[in-house]
Amino acid sequence: MLNLFSVDDVDHLLTRTLKGLENFCFRYRTPFLIWLAVFTAMMGYFALQLRMEAGFEKQMPTGHEYIETFKEYRNDVLGANRLNIVVKARKDTIWTQAGLTRLYEVTQAVIYLPSVDRLGVQSLWTPNSFVNEITEEGFRADPLIPGTVMPEQLNPEIIAGIQRSAGQGGFVGTLVSRDQTSAMIVAELAEVDKDGKQIDYVAYNQQLEALRAKFEDADFEIQIIGFAKQIGDIADGAASVLEFCAVALVLTALAVYWYCHSLRFTLLPIVCSFTSLVWQFGALRLLGFGLDPLAVLVPFLVFAIGVSHGVQQINFIVRELSQGRTTEEAARASFSGLLIPGVLALVTAFVSFITLIMIPIPMVRELAITASLGVFFKITTNLAMLPIAASYFHFTKAYAQEAMVKRDRRARWLRTLARVAEPRNALVVIVITTAVFGVSVWQSSDRVIGTLQPGAPELRPEARFNRDAVAISENYDTGLDWLTVVFEAPAGACENVALGAYQDRFVWDLQNTEGVLSAISFSGQLRTYNEGYNEGNPKMSAIPIDPGNYAALATEIGRMRGFMRKDCSMTAVHLFLTDHKATTISRVIDKVKVFRAAHPMEGVSIRLASGNAGVLAAVNDEVEHSEMPMMLYVYGAIIILVALVYRDFRAVITAFGSAENAVAALKAGAFDYLAKPVGLDQLRALVKSALRVSDQGGEEDNPLQSLIGDSAGMQQVRGMIEKLARSQAPVYISGESGSGKELAARLIHGRSARSGGAFVAVNCGAIPENLMESEFFGYRKGAFTGADSEREGFFQAANGGTLFLDEVADLPLGMQVKLLRAIQEKRVRKVGSVTEDGVDVRIVCATHRNLRECVDKGNFRQDLYYRLNVIELRMPPLRERREDIALLVQALLARLTAGAAPRLSDQAVRALEQYPFPGNVRELENILERATALSASDVIEVADLHLEPEDTEAAEAGRGDETLDDYLNRLERQAILEALQKTDGNRTAAARMLGVTFRSMRYRLERLGIE
Repeated sequence: MLNLFSVDDVDHLLTRTLKGLENFCFRYRTPFLIWLAVFTAMMGYFALQLRMEAGFEKQMPTGHEYIETFKEYRNDVLGANRLNIVVKARKDTIWTQAGLTRLYEVTQAVIYLPSVDRLGVQSLWTPNSFVNEITEEGFRADPLIPGTVMPEQLNPEIIAGIQRSAGQGGFVGTLVSRDQTSAMIVAELAEVDKDGKQIDYVAYNQQLEALRAKFEDADFEIQIIGFAKQIGDIADGAASVLEFCAVALVLTALAVYWYCHSLRFTLLPIVCSFTSLVWQFGALRLLGFGLDPLAVLVPFLVFAIGVSHGVQQINFIVRELSQGRTTEEAARASFSGLLIPGVLALVTAFVSFITLIMIPIPMVRELAITASLGVFFKITTNLAMLPIAASYFHFTKAYAQEAMVKRDRRARWLRTLARVAEPRNALVVIVITTAVFGVSVWQSSDRVIGTLQPGAPELRPEARFNRDAVAISENYDTGLDWLTVVFEAPAGACENVALGAYQDRFVWDLQNTEGVLSAISFSGQLRTYNEGYNEGNPKMSAIPIDPGNYAALATEIGRMRGFMRKDCSMTAVHLFLTDHKATTISRVIDKVKVFRAAHPMEGVSIRLASGNAGVLAAVNDEVEHSEMPMMLYVYGAIIILVALVYRDFRAVITAFGSAENAVAALKAGAFDYLAKPVGLDQLRALVKSALRVSDQGGEEDNPLQSLIGDSAGMQQVRGMIEKLARSQAPVYISGESGSGKELAARLIHGRSARSGGAFVAVNCGAIPENLMESEFFGYRKGAFTGADSEREGFFQAANGGTLFLDEVADLPLGMQVKLLRAIQEKRVRKVGSVTEDGVDVRIVCATHRNLRECVDKGNFRQDLYYRLNVIELRMPPLRERREDIALLVQALLARLTAGAAPRLSDQAVRALEQYPFPGNVRELENILERATALSASDVIEVADLHLEPEDTEAAEAGRGDETLDDYLNRLERQAILEALQKTDGNRTAAARMLGVTFRSMRYRLERLGIE
């Protein structure tokens, strides 16, 4: 039964699953690619139906305090989604017949625009723009331009009257610019019309541009700002972005071609990434989404991610091709080699994008879904489709080798850069990085979330929209940016004079805030009406203190939209801002909050906020509050994903010493290595061993001479043993049965600083499982029945020397756990004891089985494998060093016979050299011993050897469960060693003899561990 908590079982399951998936995909690669093509065609059909889709309310955070206020009072205050259209005279003031006529024509055109609230349109020509006038009959409000006046009736006298009325009515700075050169038309838009159809802002922008084109000429300029215009201009810019993306696509293709110098390898990642783009657009259409203009670059960002992953696949395939593999084999290797890390990287990107859903803004959530879909599809198109499609191509080995050479040339500068990872340089880099991080944290303490420029940040500063926005904000007190603050009171509060005074105090407090252009409010209208009802006496510009008069004025004000509800349960203050920069909005919002906290009024609530600035404030607020949780979720997800894949938090947190680092250090000449934490007893024992090695430096006897053979393989083994003898690191000796693994272990011990200690050899497969713990660690008297005295175990017997674990792969899993702790802690506990004793033992292990394969199958613990296999010494089988057979025969015969040794005939020697020797040197010794006993003469013939004819089958049986990769590596190693021997170790000549490049030869030598 599978143990869900076993690392080895998980590794084994993952390996089998990956291999099965590879076999399935490549076995059915043609149907797989056909299915993908059909699916792409279907998704392409829906992708062609995708349209740009924007919405004002999509930018509003759901559930935010400000948005709740906006939705509750959207029909009672100034609408946030509005258009400001300005008619500006280029050469004169607006107070001309031509100027007012043009204003009238534009006003009529705006009134009949779709989705416009016609009763809410306001300009000098609309009846809702009136002037309060005091007559003998009392207070009267008349339209600013009488309804009987038409443009063709305008004359200097009437125009002068209109200009005078505009000044008296307070329209300068609101509907007329302060410099008198332009006039404004204000229109509010409904997001959804009466038929339930939503505004198509892209098409709407075209209507606005048509209006501009119709009325703008050499005499008049038409300036238009508002959300509909802004989003429309962004959509138009997005169309030009698509053209730029086409250019970027060409440049990307050229860059990929420069990298791989293959048209097919260039097209593969681009086509695969483009395929996922089609799927992404089609999926958006099927899900009912459009492509928001503000998120138009996201699909192309994901496309770029796909190209980068595709180049990694191409690089992997080329590397495999350079090693002599076929294209299909290279594609399979790429599929298996990059699937897990590729999925991990893409899932990490997916999590990063999908986390944006935490921001409760519909537009941002659509962006998150758009990006996440694209990254999700990359798993199929880049990690499966690309290598499978690549398997159909054919590339020569020469191309791959040339590509690898070019890659190495391009990477030369990386070697210089890689020096930052050297310990001394790395410390400097860490110090610099820490300093930069500290400065960054310090500088980010006052960073701003939101817009930093007065115009639309998505457009260039010189864009028409931004130029219009700046011009209007400079000449009008009521531009596009305003913040509406709502004062809530109980229904029927129309006689509560304290409420008017309270709001008036609020306006006086806020209107001097930096960033506030002007303020219009219910309390301000009370002042104006009260002054008007009192014959224009400036002293009466005050809040009435008589409840009856207060209620009468409130009734008058209630006829105008935007200041109150009919039941007086809500009154409003509109603060017009200089711009919508985040700093400006935050400053005003903070001032409102300070007033609300410092001056509470019983029964009255001050609520934030409506207006377009209120919407922007809500967006900025939600982004700021979502930022830290998003980062924690993203980094937390990344840590969990990496931990699940590598199952070691050191891969997530930091980089400690590894087996690879230890091998590199030992090959560079280090005596040994210690992994943190370092115990004092470990360090002391290591220093003593090093000193003993130094004292033995002049020893003349060389026990390595007992390793007979002059082949390149044996020379390499002897050189490796010399190095291993100087070290104290654990050694794993691999090789077939009878190849001399124990002899090599004894030579390592005899040449090392531990030669004065014991060499304890243990056959792990010969010890009964129930006795293993007591045999390895010893036991105390009385620990179990029959333990009539205390006994030391193998570890104690080898203290100060070497413990050789032969056939270590035969250890049961339960014993592997205990052995791992003993090796790691260098302390053992006898059976029956409650204390641990320190031991100083060097571990050398060996097995004829493939230990890595045992790990994959779950028969050997991975952590123990890495503890034992710090350095591997491979003992070559006899069939790989046939040139040594004659020397071995001579030495063995001399040892087997006390007197004169018989000799072998030339035919017998050739027969031995052609024999596969599944039992290696041990079998050779047995053959010679049998031949000397049965031979009747001094010459041993072929018949005396009694070699079995089933040589090949015996050889194959002797190899045990050798994998295909091991078999091919063995043949490759044998060919290289033979070539090196024939060329006296000249690598260049050997490469030429084998028909490979020197670069390829060097790579193969490193891969096979041939020195």
